[in-house]
Amino acid sequence: MVKKTFITFLILSKIIHYLNNPQNQDYCNKFIAIPYVDLFFDNYFIDRKSDYGKINKFLDPLKEKGFGFIFSANQAHYLHKNLVNYFENFIAFNTRDKRDIAALSSFMNIQELKGAGYYSRSRNQTYQIPYIKNLKNNEAVVKRSDMEQVFPVQIEWEAIKNASLMTSDEIITFMEKQGYDLKDAEQKLLDQIKKTIFEKDFGAYSGFTQEIKQFLETISTIDQIGNLYEKKLKKELKTVIYPKASRHLESKVEVKKVRDEIFQILIKQGYLDESHSKTAGGSESMRTSYSVGPQYRKALEDEFESDYSIETIESDSGTPFEFSTRDQPRNFIIEEKNLRKAIALEDGKFSYEHFTIYEFIDHQEFKNAIKVAHNLVYRFFIELYKHYYNVDKVENADLENFIEMFVSEPGIPFSKEDIENFLDKYSIVDFDHTNLNEKALEIYDFVSIFFNKLKLFLRKHKKE
Repeated sequence: MVKKTFITFLILSKIIHYLNNPQNQDYCNKFIAIPYVDLFFDNYFIDRKSDYGKINKFLDPLKEKGFGFIFSANQAHYLHKNLVNYFENFIAFNTRDKRDIAALSSFMNIQELKGAGYYSRSRNQTYQIPYIKNLKNNEAVVKRSDMEQVFPVQIEWEAIKNASLMTSDEIITFMEKQGYDLKDAEQKLLDQIKKTIFEKDFGAYSGFTQEIKQFLETISTIDQIGNLYEKKLKKELKTVIYPKASRHLESKVEVKKVRDEIFQILIKQGYLDESHSKTAGGSESMRTSYSVGPQYRKALEDEFESDYSIETIESDSGTPFEFSTRDQPRNFIIEEKNLRKAIALEDGKFSYEHFTIYEFIDHQEFKNAIKVAHNLVYRFFIELYKHYYNVDKVENADLENFIEMFVSEPGIPFSKEDIENFLDKYSIVDFDHTNLNEKALEIYDFVSIFFNKLKLFLRKHKKE
């Protein structure tokens, strides 16, 4: 229930943001259905925190734009009195809770005497109150804004249940008149929820994708040397996944079990290939060694394609694309305000991605090179911020303030305008009308300027 409320108001806050954006003036007035409104606008918590503006903050922007509301609540007495000011019509179903009855009596202006005499003990009751207590499942009491008194109604649930539903084409046509393109939205949602090869291969363990990539990148640099035996690889894999696994699992035994199952998936799906020593003698047992298999490269390329597809969707929909800042394990904890150490650690990690761009260009995979390069500086600052403040999420406003602090650090070879240029210049690339060869080299040279200057800064201050 709480989850439903959270999702409802997450959507609502997006709508408010949309309405307050001066660039978006075209919209259609709509009715917005909000379930479980008594949970979000809880009378007790609003009064306790004196947070009366919470109601107006959510609902006023929509009301001013002419939107209508359909609220539902399980218990009327939880509704804050300020929220009721937004209600014009009421429908009450069967209830025996005295607190709900008292609230409904006030909301629905039930004032008629029961008829037992003015001085009767029940003189403060109304004839509707006993009626509300005995309502059947298909009965309700209604208070309309254009009528003084409440009145009973009967709901034909069977007729509603048996009513013919609109066809898909009718729904699409109807919603187009309301300002929604469902056909386009459906395709965008399907594209965004499409699973990557990593997610398909690792299933429940796809949450360790970043750690698995780190593990495979590490061993790919030495797999030509050989001697990558199972025991050695399992030890390295456990080291990589342990920070995240230990936060979710209760014991080292469970971590070990997860490590073993991931290792088996790596072999089964072709991320690790078996190889045997060529120098083994006739009487010498042949130990199985491993190297990185072709499935890893295939999965990486699929991930690049997936990232770009989502970016294209967001750009087409008018929403600025942002790289995902999902929880990524930090294998180190740095001291707050220790900016140079954070820069050094992130520079080491992103140096490999910088080299990956060069590798793609060298293999004439220009499209993949561009996909890695064009938002690399932005992702660098996202990860730098996360490690500097030891947080898992980054807001855009916080990132802007962080960049201002970053450029003010003594010795940093960038101005604020330089950083903005690095972030904006190649944030969007038109692959269909671009010479990919030239553009890949151009972006690589541009990104190289940033990371080369950063390395010079680190070397200079390392000597000090």
